[in-house]
Amino acid sequence: MAVTLLFTDIEGSTKLLHTLTPEEFVEAHEQHRRVLRSAFRRTGCEEQRTEGDSFFVVFDDATEAVDAAVEAQRGLAAASWPSEVPVRVRIGMHTGEPTLVDGEYYGLDVHRAARVSSAGHGGQILLSRATYDAAELPKGVTTRDLGEHRLKDIGQPEWIFQLVVEGLEANFPPLNSLETPTNLPVNLTSLIARDSEAGEVEALITSPDVRLVTVTGTGGTGKTRLALDVAKRVTDSFRNGVIFVDLTETTDPADVAGAIERALDLPDAPNVASPENVVTCLRDKATLLVLDNFEHVAAAAGEVAALLAATTRVKVLVTSRSALRIGAEREYPLAPLSLDGAVALFVERARTVKPSFTASSVVGEICERLDRLPLAIELAAARARALTPEQILARLGSRLGLLVGGARDAPARQQTLRDTIAWSYDLLPPVAAALLRRAAAFSGGATLEALEAVSGGDPDTYVNVETLLDQSLMRQDTDRFHLLETIREYAAEQAALVGETTAIAHDHAAYFADFAEEADEGLRSSEQAEWRHRLDAEQPNMRAALEWTLGSETPDAELGARLAGGLAWYWYQHGRAVEGSDWLLRARSVTGDASLPLRARLAQRLGILLDQRADKAGAAEVLREAVALFGEAGDRAGEARALNSLGSAMRTVGSNEESRALFERALAIRTDLGDEAGVAVTRFNLAHLSMDEGDYAIARELFQSSSDLERSLGEEWGAAIGSVGIASAAIAMGDL
Repeated sequence: MAVTLLFTDIEGSTKLLHTLTPEEFVEAHEQHRRVLRSAFRRTGCEEQRTEGDSFFVVFDDATEAVDAAVEAQRGLAAASWPSEVPVRVRIGMHTGEPTLVDGEYYGLDVHRAARVSSAGHGGQILLSRATYDAAELPKGVTTRDLGEHRLKDIGQPEWIFQLVVEGLEANFPPLNSLETPTNLPVNLTSLIARDSEAGEVEALITSPDVRLVTVTGTGGTGKTRLALDVAKRVTDSFRNGVIFVDLTETTDPADVAGAIERALDLPDAPNVASPENVVTCLRDKATLLVLDNFEHVAAAAGEVAALLAATTRVKVLVTSRSALRIGAEREYPLAPLSLDGAVALFVERARTVKPSFTASSVVGEICERLDRLPLAIELAAARARALTPEQILARLGSRLGLLVGGARDAPARQQTLRDTIAWSYDLLPPVAAALLRRAAAFSGGATLEALEAVSGGDPDTYVNVETLLDQSLMRQDTDRFHLLETIREYAAEQAALVGETTAIAHDHAAYFADFAEEADEGLRSSEQAEWRHRLDAEQPNMRAALEWTLGSETPDAELGARLAGGLAWYWYQHGRAVEGSDWLLRARSVTGDASLPLRARLAQRLGILLDQRADKAGAAEVLREAVALFGEAGDRAGEARALNSLGSAMRTVGSNEESRALFERALAIRTDLGDEAGVAVTRFNLAHLSMDEGDYAIARELFQSSSDLERSLGEEWGAAIGSVGIASAAIAMGDL
């Protein structure tokens, strides 16, 4: 039975203790109780618990709960208080079906109601969406939509409404909910000389009639840096999140929605396209999407327009070398810095490498020669450790006289930037220059271990990394190293000029194929959380390696197949069945003559992902092939895995008898091999089969044994889903 759960407490009760005398505090506290009980008892409510200055009251009817809350706040506002210090009470309520045991209510609905109340302020009345939908409002009362909020210890966000009561206070500070979800990168340096521009973009993106702002400008003007600063400034205006979407590695316009999907950390939805999945997530949410480096995927402008049309409160901040040219767009061309701003930036960055650096008129000349481009200025300032401003200017002069880099029709500023990078590159020792060329293969940054691997295990790799850091050609973010995109493009060009591109791409892919196979084992161990974190960070690199190995020219199809096979369990755990099965299908299409074990492995892993994306028939077909291939290869452990997966797929396209026979064959092999982890998984699947057949007691025993075994092996994920199974069986048996 649905009831409405109402919680109250006094805001600032500790402050009242210091403001009032002990006698006055007791008098105020008791008067507060009298007012609330007077309001509550006029309805058929039940006072559950009263602790300290809080009430927990349960109403059979949501409208009665709203009436009582309104009367309580009116009574509190009209009361006379000791020393004229008012007692301010927050009230929150939620309607649900909590569990009633011995006259007391328990369960998640109770916690949700309490969290709704604690999010408010004194004098405020808050309703969950469930109460809002169930209650009729009394005369003189309206509601204010406060949107969706994340509440402490509550998994799903709650949409909260405020009652606006005629004659009572209506305006309150933002709710005390958890901070806005965001994945914005950490800015390691301050934004210099862009306060005016940042303020203008902030005003645009927060304007009620603006949905899309595109910051345009040539490479090196600082578009991304400005957008990140603005995004941080406006976080409080987007309660459902500020999400950064790096499109640097997204070369296919059709994958823009997929990139947004990944940034939002949405699981793949079976048979639902990425654009539809994104719209479903964001339809009514106040979210800011920051789409960075959009020029790579300009043809996807229509997708952005469609997203804005299908949502009500989503806004988009884009950085691009050109405008999107769609109806909702407000373009903000970002000009180079003013001369004073350019000098300030040069001095600030120079002092990071030489604290005693002092400005002179020569610095202004340097900045003018660099067209006041922020990236070019930062690169030049990095030389201040060893060179005087006069020496920097002289060297720039000799380089800038050779403006032949890049396309002849490229803007002069872009040519200047290219020359500035070339100048810094030419000053590098050969080994550091070689590392820079190899670092260009990485997407989303690289660990030192990865850089060492693509450098042939050079023990001096870190020395060369330090050289690149010193020269502002590389940046460090905790344990990862990054290249700015403009520098990465230049380094990739240099690799092509010396004929290293294929060798570097192969070494990069080989490292990540080994990494994926190691991670595949790690995900099944007690270190699975650490491995998932590491794999999350390496997804841009994994996708780049997959594109190279499984591309149309298939430079190394077997390497790509190893990589895709190694990532299958990660994709499964993340709910990324669509992405994973697409890669595995590509791998199978180009590895027809691969080794028997590799073909068997690809078939089995493709099968589990097809099963997850609800293609049961396709899964069953490919898994039968996997069983045969493992059998032919004499791999009993692999055969058991394929049998187990096939049994799972056949639960919906075959018969229970066939599924049970497959599971029991798998269990017999795994028991014979002493594969405890495999035994736990197959018992879990047999438990689900028993649930389908209504044998709940047997299912509960199987879930319990599976979960216990997983826990003993350190498999927390397996133990957790086993616990869910135990609970499901218990509910089915009526054992709440």
